[in-house]
Amino acid sequence: MVAQEFFASPDPASAGYQDGGNWVGVLFSVYNGVAAIAALALLPWLSRRLGKARTHMVCLLAGAAGYASFFLITDPQWLLLSEVASASHGPRSWPCPMRSLPAACHNPSLA
Repeated sequence: MVAQEFFASPDPASAGYQDGGNWVGVLFSVYNGVAAIAALALLPWLSRRLGKARTHMVCLLAGAAGYASFFLITDPQWLLLSEVASASHGPRSWPCPMRSLPAACHNPSLA
């Protein structure tokens, strides 16, 4: 999607497509870096202040905004902001609310 929509290069043999692929690598790096920082620092702090369920809700909304912004942004540089928002989305934070459930509710296959 990035190569086609932001670099106007649907052809895998073109230089623009390669530039788009390189930019996706940068975006994934930012996504993973922000997700790690959020999991280690931001989410525990936010969970103490808002509670686990509200923290999960905030993360889901931030992730939805990040993913939806891909359809609104026209400059590939601004996709970094989308990645920052989507990196804190719910799947990264689901263990926080799940820890508050009784032990019988946990699925051991997900551990």
